[in-house]
Amino acid sequence: GDPSFRELVGRVREGALGAYGHQEVPFERVVEEVARERSLAYTPLFQTTFALQNAGRGELRMGELAVEPLDQGGNPFAKFDLGLELSEEEGCLRGTIAYRAELWDGATIERMAGHLTRLLAVLASDPERRIHEVAFLPEEERFQVLEGWSASRTPVPAGGCLHDLFAARAARTPDAVALVHPGGGLTYAELERAAHRLARRLQRLGVGPETRVGVCLGRTPELVVALLGVLGSGGVYVPLDPAHPAGRLTFLLADARVSVLLTTSRLIDRFPEYQGVVLRLDDAEDLPGEEAAPAPRTGVAPESLAYIVYTSGSTGRPKGVGVEHHSAATHLVGLAAVLGITGTDRVLYFAAVGFDVSLEQLLLPLLSGATLVLAGEDLWSPAEFALRARELGITVANLPPAYWQEVIEAGVGGALPELRLLLVGADAMPSAAVRRWRARFETPARLLNAYGPTEAVITATTFELSAEYPGGYAGATVPIGCPLPGRAAYVLDSRGRPVPVGVPGELHLGSALLARGYPGRPELTAERFVPDPFSGEGGARLYRTGDRVRWLPGGTLEFLGRMDH
Repeated sequence: GDPSFRELVGRVREGALGAYGHQEVPFERVVEEVARERSLAYTPLFQTTFALQNAGRGELRMGELAVEPLDQGGNPFAKFDLGLELSEEEGCLRGTIAYRAELWDGATIERMAGHLTRLLAVLASDPERRIHEVAFLPEEERFQVLEGWSASRTPVPAGGCLHDLFAARAARTPDAVALVHPGGGLTYAELERAAHRLARRLQRLGVGPETRVGVCLGRTPELVVALLGVLGSGGVYVPLDPAHPAGRLTFLLADARVSVLLTTSRLIDRFPEYQGVVLRLDDAEDLPGEEAAPAPRTGVAPESLAYIVYTSGSTGRPKGVGVEHHSAATHLVGLAAVLGITGTDRVLYFAAVGFDVSLEQLLLPLLSGATLVLAGEDLWSPAEFALRARELGITVANLPPAYWQEVIEAGVGGALPELRLLLVGADAMPSAAVRRWRARFETPARLLNAYGPTEAVITATTFELSAEYPGGYAGATVPIGCPLPGRAAYVLDSRGRPVPVGVPGELHLGSALLARGYPGRPELTAERFVPDPFSGEGGARLYRTGDRVRWLPGGTLEFLGRMDH
């Protein structure tokens, strides 16, 4: 429930008196009944203790001899993981905290003592106040968490529309190589002309702002042309992974209300129930050649929908997440600046087509003047990753943690002199894997742990691992870091209040870059996208990630798991 402090004290008193009535039960009998599994690492029933010494000591005299307690300077050994002892002395409560140094550091204990002192002072002055109404955080710590750590103050220029950004880049470097693949390559000018031809064809079929266009293609040049062509027509890009079951693909087409489907003759059999318009990109009759012409007019605004990407649906019905042009464009422009992507980079495209990070891997290099390197429809085996990366001169790569660990465990290391940046994201990054990576691969690459849900537009926080890492941090997984420029990250309790450093809470992400929501599901959108009380801007929102995290000392976020787990 939600008791007042006075009610809570009454409950504790009642529970304690009830327990005292059974104090004759042997301790070993209680352990036998309650603790089925025993361990020598900790006490069997509890690891945290509280003791209140309120009996009073009085004066002890033996004839002319007066006896006083001897202060031994504290016990260097902690009997339990954490113990608080209070005593009443001259109308005051005085106390000590004993703790295991393997689990806690002094700064954490001092913060806990400060929070307890603040709690007791407030409740003593107003015993009728409900516990949840007490703000644990003192003003200086609240300011540090909310103003110092939660929100990045680095300004990010507005990105506009994605196809306009690509057109501007192609105009600046038309003869630069935009993409390479096992069968050849395309310059920026050639890629732009191919995208324009497809865009005009789509417009003749009625595609325009908010029109959903499904794209079911593998890791091929046609996928890149289709993405730019859909955006250039004004339509909404809906990626469909050919590796997914036919039932899921059918569901996505219906749920997204796809009007036009782009695919190939080889994959068309995956859609026997689809009744809409189908364009096969390998069929000359479907896509006749056209002379070069100006980019088609789209009528698209920065607030128009750019793409809909579906979550995995591992916890239920797959959810389509709708992202507007300005959100994706602003994110990509800002991330390119953070990562330092330039025209000299060769960026690997490796992600599965249906994941949102595929858009980041495809568009980030093309908006930055870099060369996009397509690995081909078949993934490289972990054992050949280093060899293929060297052959293709990869300078930037983004790998899922599971595949990255397989690369490490394959034992085929060696030098990667060209690789300057490696991002690992979409799942927890084990600390032990970092040490093995550095031991087996000779590379100057910066290593970043990247985190971000689809609803927050791909990557929201990053943590860069220094050469000394993980020295000084004993966690099993690497922290997910700090919010990127233009982003905000808040760790809140169940009532939406900031929690102290080290205390778990739900991660809420905020910024003007958040997704529009879940198309066709207004109730779910309202549930997950909530008002932002911290930004001070009207209409600002926070996305409730459902991820359990905590602030580490120094201002980095540690991922602890899902709230519903």
